[in-house]
Amino acid sequence: MLNQHSKMTWHILGAGAIGCLWATKLARQSNHCVLLKRADSNQAIAPYQQLNISLTDLDHHQSDYQIESQPIHPGLSISHLLVCTKSYQTEAAIKSIRSSLTADATIVLLQNGMGQQQIVSDLLARQTLLIATTTEGALLTAKSAAGLQLTHSGAGVSYFGKFQPQDIISPQVQQSLSAIDMCLQTDISSLILNKLAINCVINPLSALYNCTNGQLYKNAELLAKVEQLSTEVDRVMTALAVAPANHLNRTLQQVLVVAKATENNFSSMQQDIQHGRKTEISFINGYLQRQANQLNIHLPYNQRILQKIQCLEQSFNNRQSNGEQKTPPIR
Repeated sequence: MLNQHSKMTWHILGAGAIGCLWATKLARQSNHCVLLKRADSNQAIAPYQQLNISLTDLDHHQSDYQIESQPIHPGLSISHLLVCTKSYQTEAAIKSIRSSLTADATIVLLQNGMGQQQIVSDLLARQTLLIATTTEGALLTAKSAAGLQLTHSGAGVSYFGKFQPQDIISPQVQQSLSAIDMCLQTDISSLILNKLAINCVINPLSALYNCTNGQLYKNAELLAKVEQLSTEVDRVMTALAVAPANHLNRTLQQVLVVAKATENNFSSMQQDIQHGRKTEISFINGYLQRQANQLNIHLPYNQRILQKIQCLEQSFNNRQSNGEQKTPPIR
């Protein structure tokens, strides 16, 4: 446990499964947690409510956590901020609370994808920006005005580190994050790029072919697509010096390990597509493509995959504009 002087208030942007899971982790260490929501939100949660999060842990034990929920408002003062929004929501989210950040605030981005980190860094003054990654799994199973039902669906590891080498992590922040089993990593960008490489394969292919992660290696036709896309990802990762040039099929090996470990799971992108929602493709395969373009690396298959997902997203937008239900085709 942290000593009493190390307790702090953490504001959290993004009250999805991961944001709520981290709220319970921080609250368990007696920190004060505040889930932030848009002031114009139409959610059932009332302003300034004590939100009950009922967590079912990995051992199937249930615990209740009372977490404060607040709308974003001008009077906020935020010194420790955890951002768990979708990557494409990050810029607007930071702009919505930027005036409330203290001069010495610490912002932690716990998200999928790459590219939004630089956007946030450019928006900040002299605050400290940390980036984080996790392989923990969580699922919101029910949501109402009374509270949330949250399941901790998978054990994993979590890391955090500085986005800018010159930034200084305060001992209090480091202690607070270490107390919830987040490990300080000096080369955090490489870890996030490694996760990006895996997501570049599993997420779009499972979304396009509407399958579980496990089907990507069990089905011979899908496995061939996994191999093709992994080869392209490897080329970029090698050029970025994330993967050794002599380590063949590195991405494929990592993808297969993750696909087997999570074989019954549906990826977040698969769920987004099946529910007619915007995906994080621009910050996953889109980021990969932008890096490849700068390096003059040709990625024809990744480009096709990217365009297919973007076309599906556009079709959802068109249906919504026409008042139609956003139901994607089953592939």
